[in-house]
Amino acid sequence: MLDAKRPAKEVIDAMAARNVYIGRPWPVWPTHVRITVGTQPEMDAFQAAFQAVMKNSATTGYAPSPSLKRRRAFADGQMLPRISA
Repeated sequence: MLDAKRPAKEVIDAMAARNVYIGRPWPVWPTHVRITVGTQPEMDAFQAAFQAVMKNSATTGYAPSPSLKRRRAFADGQMLPRISA
């Protein structure tokens, strides 16, 4: 897991636009992306794309929405169902 220090969905979409595909977002870690090691050419492509994505980053910080703080989640990011009173 890599903390991109910006919303994971933005990073995932920007990487996909450069034909580099990384893991899904995790609601419990909203700024983290999952990176899997590949072949050397794949890692070279990842490095170039990631540097370009991070260089062009407009976001310097991230504040999770208040709703994320009120809901509980499993370790894999799946949200627990809401219980109505």
